[in-house]
Amino acid sequence: MTPTCSRSRTHTAVVVLATIATAVALLGALPAPAADAARAAAPGKAKHVRLVQPTVSGDRAGLTVKWNRAKRARTYRVRWSTSPTMAGAQATSTRGRSVVLRNLAQGVTYCAQVRAKAGKQKGPWSRAVCRTTPRLDPVGAPWVSGQVVQGTAPSTVAVTFSWPRVAGATGYQVDYAPGTGSVQSNRKKKTVKADISGSRTVRGLTPGGTYCFQVRALSKWGTGLRSTTGCRLLTRAERTVPPRAFALDFATWNVCSTMCSKPSWAKRQVAVRDRILRMNADVVAVQEAIAATPYLTANLGGYTRGCQVGDGTTAQGNTVGRQALYVRTSTYRVVPGTNQGIIFSQVGDVYPSHGACWVEVQDIRTGQHVVVASVHLVHPIGTKYDKGRDRQTLQLLAAIAQRYAGKPMPPVALAGDFNSHRQRAYDGPRVRLEANGYRDSFDVAARFLTPSYRNSAHGWATTPLVTPRTGNHLDRVFTSAGIHAASWRIDEPMTADGRYYAGLLSDHSPVITSLRIPY
Repeated sequence: MTPTCSRSRTHTAVVVLATIATAVALLGALPAPAADAARAAAPGKAKHVRLVQPTVSGDRAGLTVKWNRAKRARTYRVRWSTSPTMAGAQATSTRGRSVVLRNLAQGVTYCAQVRAKAGKQKGPWSRAVCRTTPRLDPVGAPWVSGQVVQGTAPSTVAVTFSWPRVAGATGYQVDYAPGTGSVQSNRKKKTVKADISGSRTVRGLTPGGTYCFQVRALSKWGTGLRSTTGCRLLTRAERTVPPRAFALDFATWNVCSTMCSKPSWAKRQVAVRDRILRMNADVVAVQEAIAATPYLTANLGGYTRGCQVGDGTTAQGNTVGRQALYVRTSTYRVVPGTNQGIIFSQVGDVYPSHGACWVEVQDIRTGQHVVVASVHLVHPIGTKYDKGRDRQTLQLLAAIAQRYAGKPMPPVALAGDFNSHRQRAYDGPRVRLEANGYRDSFDVAARFLTPSYRNSAHGWATTPLVTPRTGNHLDRVFTSAGIHAASWRIDEPMTADGRYYAGLLSDHSPVITSLRIPY
């Protein structure tokens, strides 16, 4: 081999090696498959993000986040917050293009953002979109606003349930069941739908039975939370409207004219008189009236005093006038010589200041007679005082019976502060009076013009005291057999937000019943 040939081969080898080296260098600069994925273009921005399909369920709300597909996206990250800056945001991931947000607060504005992801690559967050969740408030406490006996042998009761209307409701669901237990677990539960009026009448219920009920609002967003449970002892079949009757609107009011000193009676007396005149009742029974009786006797125009404690008895101490009764002279006439009173025996260490007075009055239109009374029983709570109220009720019944011994007794209506109700360990006044054919007008009224769960005794509180299941009423009107209670109501003006106005006139509100007395 010649030197020239050797040099040529060497040069060729060098060129080949250089070419290979260049190729290797070039190949080394190309990305591997893993590097390709890492360096792929980031996913695009999620667009047209929106909050749609608002819902409610009970006291919670929901929204659905939706968006259009982002380029190169494999998954999406969604976050939401009550802050437009997304402070304190919650987040979740999805492969789809929608996320349902549940368990949100009602009536609250929520904001949401979305961004696309592709492996470790993340796209930009979308702009925040915001929307307020729907609000469907719980239905306020329901009550029975009407009860009408229908048919005979057997009779049934048509009951009207009422409740405060809820903004946004398109209807309501009413659940009711016999008994005093849970409505929802009762196998005899029935469910009916109601329109937006805030009431619903159901038929075929059992007279004298107890029913409990709940209401919840329905809307285009879903179903609201159930109301508290209301309960009602239904009227009895024998308390239907008499075929022939005369009307008596009977009011009772514990005016607390002596024991309540802030404000004093002197500062309240004119307003109390004016309220009585506005109530427009035929007969008004007042209790704790030792200061009120002389003032009303002199200043209650259109009325005459029918009786007061101390009539027909030797008054003990300062008991005269503690209970009194006023009769409207345009509709009723006081029968002379029939006014009587009683001071109840002492109970425990309570001063014997409780008592009653009664008088016979004549309906001017028909000439028919009825006995009306103003009653106040001992007030403390406890077994001893339950028994005391029991004895005082017996004393009252015996005294009235003695007055009519040997002659027909007219129908009787006893109104006043009985300091007892069905939730006491022993409701002695009711037990004793029912045994003698009397019924509490609150139990048998055909219509309730104010919610029956509000208590007439409020202790000067402008927020009404309520007992949704029963209505614990101390102020009662008991009527003898056959008298029909057409309506029952508490007379106390209220503000738009459901409170009593400041400047209450007593620690009790008046109760008024409209009676139909057979003859």
